[in-house]
Amino acid sequence: MKILITIISLSLVFPFIADSSDPIRTAGDIGQIATPLYGLYLTYENSDKVGRIQFCKSSVATILTTHFLKKAIDKPRPDGSRKDSFPSGHTSAAFSGATFIHERYGFNTAWPAYVVASFVGYSRVNAEKHYWEDVMAGAILAGINSWIFTSTLLENADASIQENQINLQFQF
Repeated sequence: MKILITIISLSLVFPFIADSSDPIRTAGDIGQIATPLYGLYLTYENSDKVGRIQFCKSSVATILTTHFLKKAIDKPRPDGSRKDSFPSGHTSAAFSGATFIHERYGFNTAWPAYVVASFVGYSRVNAEKHYWEDVMAGAILAGINSWIFTSTLLENADASIQENQINLQFQF
């Protein structure tokens, strides 16, 4: 629900993104911003300063790697408009937010972001801006960077090691 509110808010805040001739592409444009913003929002909601730093590292690494690969590979887009198709920047941005949320806060929190990020990938292929392999590469690239830079947040957990025994207690 929170991610839906974020998407609706973004559609009001960023009217310059809107393209009435292609609502799927517009929704994808909004989704590429919504999922990372939702991940960042969660770091504030949880007073998670460490997570915020990890989010920034992961996002910056994804952005830099994506743009480096776009320049290095120089693959033409399906519509012929430019030669920066591989990997999909929209998809890597969207999956950067979704995979950060998954790594840090768990799948139950992340699945709506994965739905949005997957739609972003679909919207890029539908708009003939990317091939499926470009979208998959963007998602994988974001996942790798999130895995490298993000650690899991265990709320309400207390662990101790005593005499070759590990005790783990959760408070609900």
